[in-house]
Amino acid sequence: MSDAVPEVASAWLSLPRRIYPDTSTLQKLYDFGGEIFENEPFEPVGRAARVEGLGDEIEALRMIFAVNERALFEFVVTEASLREVVNRTQPGYTRWVLDVLDTWLIQSEGDEPPTSGTTFEERRFGMISAKDRRLLQEALDWPVTPS
Repeated sequence: MSDAVPEVASAWLSLPRRIYPDTSTLQKLYDFGGEIFENEPFEPVGRAARVEGLGDEIEALRMIFAVNERALFEFVVTEASLREVVNRTQPGYTRWVLDVLDTWLIQSEGDEPPTSGTTFEERRFGMISAKDRRLLQEALDWPVTPS
């Protein structure tokens, strides 16, 4: 039994502490925050009612954020994500994402700045869109810091 405790603690401590949500995830967090953060019932209307699997996605995000109540993940908004958000020209959504970015900047104050990499420039990643490659590369460029 005593071996299980260190194993569980080790598993918990090995969880990634930074999450790099793409703009689709950020939009869901913004649009369905009540359902995700406050466990309000999911009752889609309009276009959302026609999106297949949306309820499952919202439930998955709700479960992730339930873990976050204890894990205290850092949500990173990269420059590439921010460009995509601003290009959507939705002022309320953009303001909200800027607040998420501000929180990240406060949390990461004192961290080493990212180092530019070339991981996703290789041909074997050709199936990933250019936008997604930028998002992933920015995530990889930030050094991992102990929590």
